[in-house]
Amino acid sequence: MPNVTLRLYTLFRTATGVEEIKQEVPQGSTIYHVLCSAAERVGPAFRDLIWDKETGRILPFLIGVKGRIEPSTGGILNEIVEDSEVLILMDPVGGGLKKPLKGLLNKIHPSYMGD
Repeated sequence: MPNVTLRLYTLFRTATGVEEIKQEVPQGSTIYHVLCSAAERVGPAFRDLIWDKETGRILPFLIGVKGRIEPSTGGILNEIVEDSEVLILMDPVGGGLKKPLKGLLNKIHPSYMGD
């Protein structure tokens, strides 16, 4: 079973009071499944940053995975996680920040080698 680490930044860290959530998930789990599992463990403070309370839809935030940063509202939630995967969660930011975001990702996840 894969071990996955969620590294939390900005509102995610403030709301939960933790920097990381480490968990073991079943083989074949997607990023969506990892978020669901984390929400069960951490509780409503985390869950309310992931899903809209009224509609149940995923809220917009950023996910860093495998050297890239993707919006939560895209197809990234369907990606299958691998053992030792690190997922980075942070709030959405304004436009025009591609290079600064890559620099941030490089600082918070040293194995990132993006251009």
